Amino acid sequence: MTTGVEFSQICQAQLELLSQALGASLSAVYLVDPQAQDSATMLVPIALYPVTAQSTLAPVRDSAVSVPAPKLALPIEQFMRSSEMGELSYQRWIPLRQGDQVLGLLVTRRDDRDWTEPEALQLEQIADTLALGRSLDQQNQLLQQQLQHRDYWQLQEQDRLEVLLHQIKNPLTALRTFAKLLLRRMQPEERNRQLAASLLRESDRLADLLNLLNSPSQSAPTAALPSANPLLLNSASPQIPTEVDDYLPLLIERTVAIAQEKGLAFEVQDWRPLPPVLAPASTLQEILGNLLENACKYTPVSGCIGLSWVALDTAAIAFCVWDDGPQIPAEDLPHLFERNFRGVQGKGEIPGSGLGLAIARDLSQSVGGDLRCYSPAAAYQPDLPKTGVAFVFTVPVWTKPARS
Repeated sequence: MTTGVEFSQICQAQLELLSQALGASLSAVYLVDPQAQDSATMLVPIALYPVTAQSTLAPVRDSAVSVPAPKLALPIEQFMRSSEMGELSYQRWIPLRQGDQVLGLLVTRRDDRDWTEPEALQLEQIADTLALGRSLDQQNQLLQQQLQHRDYWQLQEQDRLEVLLHQIKNPLTALRTFAKLLLRRMQPEERNRQLAASLLRESDRLADLLNLLNSPSQSAPTAALPSANPLLLNSASPQIPTEVDDYLPLLIERTVAIAQEKGLAFEVQDWRPLPPVLAPASTLQEILGNLLENACKYTPVSGCIGLSWVALDTAAIAFCVWDDGPQIPAEDLPHLFERNFRGVQGKGEIPGSGLGLAIARDLSQSVGGDLRCYSPAAAYQPDLPKTGVAFVFTVPVWTKPARS
């Protein structure tokens, strides 16, 4: 059985108070040991006053740890001897109670006079104080054990993550090498050259993300975790303009391949050149790529998904990713962008983490845009399906600064 240093010090202070204020000649605090094998060892002494014969009660400097209850010479024997001598009326044996549970015992005696009723009431109050202190001490020890257990498992998970990161790098390096070899062997006019270039580009991006994940964070810990960490995926400055026309065709091409594999129709509006936007290319790829992959993921076979965009005056572009799959329940919509929230999908067979949409919205807002959800899709535009969902991602347009 262990006790906190603070609680031991409180017990000692209360016993000194009994001696100085009430004239107690001998006092002790015992705690009940629930793991005791027999009644003889059930009560463990943790404080004794006076302590002239006990050097083991010197205070411990480190108050952040719990220490075993000190081994005292049992003063119970001295109390019992005084009882045999007819001095029982000068003693008080007061249980330390917390509700219906007995946590310990306060024992005190006075040799020269009996205890008055007001003094007996003071003894009860001291016992109540010690009982409350012991209860808080037990809660604190339990909390410390839980924290130690959490720290242990965090170290285990950190070690596991580091091993996985190391193991992922080898096959990733191989993929990048294969992509480079394919590009070298393909002629510029070959149809699949763009696919090989996309494979190399995505491998490079994955390598950058792994490097970020493997690097120690330079920021100080915060009191509360954000819903996502945009800096993990968006290390470039949001003020750098990106040519949408350079990246959107690649996303479309990738989605066509995924949709064909699953047996989905993919509708893309007629191509029109788009102005540059104030967002890093990685942000566009992450948000639109996530939305398009989700549309393919949650739309049943033979369904249809779509991508469209429209200019909002000259200030922003709104991209719409829609599908005709299941409608999102109304009660799930307010929580859809919360971290780890999956709603009705959490009860289905399609795996997911509930992080993608939270990350996508944080990324969109980090560049001055926004991400909204409409279900059914027709709630955004009447000509869209009467089922399914539409996600609308808005991003600011880059305007060339005027010369002064």
